[in-house]
Amino acid sequence: MDLPLLDHVFVTVDSDTYQQARDSAFLHDDYARFMVKQARSNLSGAYGSVCMAGDNTLFEFFDAAVPPLPGISGGVVLSYERPGALDEVHQRLLDRGATSIEERSVERTVEGDVTLPWYRLLRPDLGEGTPVTLMVVQVAPEYYEHLGAVAAPDGRRSRSGYLDAVLGAGTSEKALKDIVGVTVRVRADRAKRLAATLEAIGFSCTGEENVLAGPDVTITLVVDETAPEGVVAMRNSLRVPWEHGTQRFGAGCALDADGWAFTPYRWAE
Repeated sequence: MDLPLLDHVFVTVDSDTYQQARDSAFLHDDYARFMVKQARSNLSGAYGSVCMAGDNTLFEFFDAAVPPLPGISGGVVLSYERPGALDEVHQRLLDRGATSIEERSVERTVEGDVTLPWYRLLRPDLGEGTPVTLMVVQVAPEYYEHLGAVAAPDGRRSRSGYLDAVLGAGTSEKALKDIVGVTVRVRADRAKRLAATLEAIGFSCTGEENVLAGPDVTITLVVDETAPEGVVAMRNSLRVPWEHGTQRFGAGCALDADGWAFTPYRWAE
């Protein structure tokens, strides 16, 4: 069976943190391929994000003042490259029955107000009022081709091909190679649902409780019944030794040689 690949990670932050990241010369010039994205989709409406990409994976900041997913403080998005793989994954999840699964086709408005299929989405139910989300997706061939990306001879639509088409090829001068680890803090029931879903689609237990390994990323679930839930850390692989100390963005976001650390955004109740 196809194994899920890490596509991207996103966190919602306060406007001050968002603006500091958006305006950071370091993130733009030294850290990663960088873009401030403006998008409109039938999932999130109109929104913006700060995007930073390695070879195959992407990290996004969302501004809590204009959130594409209100109430969501952070999320992990996994993807498949082979055509048809998502249908098989959907059936496995239904057979496993760990939780109910939302399925939908997401469309994006592009130049000239043209609407194109963007990606297919599977999203497990992580419980009422969840501030974290897991998405499993596959890019639509129409959108991949619209970008000018070219599928492999076997039909696979690679993450690197997508990112190269959007951001331009060539990352050798940037520090970020890829995201290789994500730590998510959640309540115990949510951790069970997340772990069961990840195991159903091919993640394996590492022997350490609530640490699950995929082919290119390790996801650690920290169970906590009181602290704000969300993505609390993201580990990077780097091309070169880190010589930049600790870079801080706002009150609850920092980047150093080990990767990112976040204080999850707490939504007003």
